[in-house]
Amino acid sequence: MGWYEITKALGPIGVETLVHGYESAVKTRFGTVSVRDDDKALLFKGKPVQPAIEGNSNLHIVARYEWGADDVLLLQDTGGSACLAQFRIVQLSAKGLKISPAFGTCSDLIYPSFDAKAGVTVTMVGFAGPFDSAAAQKKAGMSKAVYRWDGKGTLMENGLVVR
Repeated sequence: MGWYEITKALGPIGVETLVHGYESAVKTRFGTVSVRDDDKALLFKGKPVQPAIEGNSNLHIVARYEWGADDVLLLQDTGGSACLAQFRIVQLSAKGLKISPAFGTCSDLIYPSFDAKAGVTVTMVGFAGPFDSAAAQKKAGMSKAVYRWDGKGTLMENGLVVR
């Protein structure tokens, strides 16, 4: 119930996305990762990554972590009113890139964290859009999802593998 009450609060009280920034380019230990302006495609060293990652309305790099010999980026693909945001993780190493599947509840309210043993964790509130009923919005607002990237190429949602 607390998530719902906080996210629906009026006035100066509420929840904001906790991220390190909204960047369109970052330097990693392996080269620059950037977002091309015209089509919102993700580039690594000036070339599109494979498989291709393109933003809907926008694509941002919201967090960067150094994990041993690897660099890990959290990306936010900003959508529309039906689905505010989806996320991906890109892990860069001397061997190349690992890219997670797209994930998220469609909420843009996230709390990303990093632990060298557990990996990258993104916790977010559930989401029901403006076209859903008030009851569905309330139910979604009372739920949360926890996504964890293990660094080996596996993304989990509440303990289950995301494909």
